[in-house]
Amino acid sequence: MENSEELKTGNESRLLNSILIVLKRIKLISWVTFGFALVAIIYSLLTPNIYQSTVRILPPPKGHAGMGALLAQMQGGGSALGDIVMANLSGPADLYAGILKGPTIADRIIDRFKLMSVYKAKLRETARENLASNTTVSVDDKTGIISISVRDRNPQRAADMANGYSDELAKALQDLAITSASRQRLFFEKQLKGAYESLTDAEIAMSKFEEKSGVIKIDEQAKTVLERIAKLQAEVAAKEIRLKVMKTYETPYNVDIHTVEAELGGLEEQLQKLQTTGNAHFQDGIIPTEQIPVKSIDYLRKFRKFKFKETLYEILLKQYEAAKMKEAKEPVSIQVIDAAKKPETKIAPIRRKIVITWTFLGCFLAVQFVFASEYFKKFMTDPSKQAAISKIKQSLFEYKTVRTIAELLRNGRKATLS
Repeated sequence: MENSEELKTGNESRLLNSILIVLKRIKLISWVTFGFALVAIIYSLLTPNIYQSTVRILPPPKGHAGMGALLAQMQGGGSALGDIVMANLSGPADLYAGILKGPTIADRIIDRFKLMSVYKAKLRETARENLASNTTVSVDDKTGIISISVRDRNPQRAADMANGYSDELAKALQDLAITSASRQRLFFEKQLKGAYESLTDAEIAMSKFEEKSGVIKIDEQAKTVLERIAKLQAEVAAKEIRLKVMKTYETPYNVDIHTVEAELGGLEEQLQKLQTTGNAHFQDGIIPTEQIPVKSIDYLRKFRKFKFKETLYEILLKQYEAAKMKEAKEPVSIQVIDAAKKPETKIAPIRRKIVITWTFLGCFLAVQFVFASEYFKKFMTDPSKQAAISKIKQSLFEYKTVRTIAELLRNGRKATLS
């Protein structure tokens, strides 16, 4: 009971001493607090207003037809890194957010709004860092809506830059889509041109052969077999071309690629069976050579070549027309839900908060300084601490003396050497 009362009395005594110390140095505390408050007021008044504007866009759904080609285009045509990227993407919104944060869009925004001079940056990398620190790209996990917020001292420029991000994203997506579609169309166009030249050569060869040898009548069964072989060969060649094109914009694990590979395997198996049908003495796997004259054999070969070229040209023409239609369509697009508008109120600085925070900080530091100085004063005047203080002073003196002697010796050695 007595211990608790003594403890209570001791606490009250320390509290009273603390109050007396504060009151004793109240003038210093007041001046320090006032100084911090004044600095905070000046700083808050000199700090320019910062405005923020936000644009909200809606990407296409995850199953959109053009997303597969765009993803593969972004991944470099089916690389291992591209497969990892695709596996980690939850949808088009994540892909779009990644494009928005990339250097391509940043450079376009920097050039469009002359941010090198706005940020007073000598290096483009510095301008990119400033732009990144003033831009926030976020994706709503539930809706997939992308929000692009831009902060700037100029409210109108903040709105224009936010809308600029959506414009530049649309342009970047269009460029990527056109590049992918155009590559397919140009590839088919080149193959079609070669097929047309080969078909023309085959037609001329048959025409010259008929003029030289006369019209040769061949067996209908042999003709049918020839046409079937030529058609299968053309379909195999067309499938190989299509597969080669698909591998430029799809990953190796794409379902469509596996489907085309399976179809190609089936066609090659059919062609192999058809060519090996009959006895081992069949010429080119078609009909026995002893049943037809030499001229007819030559004619059959040219006929088969012609039908192959003709069928291949027809298939490639259809694929070329499909590629042209795909190029004309817009495979990916974005929809602006809420365009960025000129903000009417600033988001920073919050001057009241700055002044209040710095005022309390100044008062706290001043009080701590007063307590520390009072403690130090008592420590230095306490008789029980004089011995320890004397030892500290002596150690400092000895340390200073040693440093002085060492410095003198060093200077003397330098003078001797010189």
